[in-house]
Amino acid sequence: MSKDSTTQRSSPAELQRGLDLTNSGLSSKAIGLLVPLAIAGNAEAQFALWRCFLHGEPVVASKRLAGYWLRRAAQNGHAAAQERLGSAYRTGDYLPKSLASARLWFQLAARNGNAKACGQLGYLYFKGLGVTQNWSRAFQCYEQGLALGDSYCINNLGWFYERGILVDKDYEKAREFFALASERGSSNGTFNLGVLQEYGRGMPADREKARQLYERAALEGVTGAKEALARLAREDETKK
Repeated sequence: MSKDSTTQRSSPAELQRGLDLTNSGLSSKAIGLLVPLAIAGNAEAQFALWRCFLHGEPVVASKRLAGYWLRRAAQNGHAAAQERLGSAYRTGDYLPKSLASARLWFQLAARNGNAKACGQLGYLYFKGLGVTQNWSRAFQCYEQGLALGDSYCINNLGWFYERGILVDKDYEKAREFFALASERGSSNGTFNLGVLQEYGRGMPADREKARQLYERAALEGVTGAKEALARLAREDETKK
């Protein structure tokens, strides 16, 4: 049995119906099916209730209840809930901000194989948030996330190789990581790949291919990509 399941008996049909209603945005209808299962200890139902109360219809929105059911799911071993609970403690959006609690839940989620938690934990160590700054620990977290396919972790590993921090500088290795991160949906990975492309690091320099990568990243909101496009436009103008 996976960490995101429950040891309690429940009706698979009722659970699936509740999840389907939740995914369809019909939180008020889903709650009636999910609450009995959640009370019985079903972690998946508890996690779904978090979504209902936090992101659902205004008539059922309740940050207090969202936090309650998220904590119940996390305590019941639901890895995604553990990561989300850690994030709530990190930001203090609807739970009291506590970086110590955030780190605890990220650690548990990462041990349970949650890829996103690896990146979250790495971020705390990289920035020194609630812990002594430790880039070696951050790198280890990102390596764990790499094994789980997390695009954020993959992109950050590329950053270490691009700069030669903790590892020998290796632009080709950085390019591989940025390209993989981009393929997996990381807009920052796309931007970083564009930088290498523009300056010929780990690949032949190609201004137009770099521009295309910047354009993709800019459409996804990467500020650095927008600035790079503006710079290229200015440089093109001066060449006329």
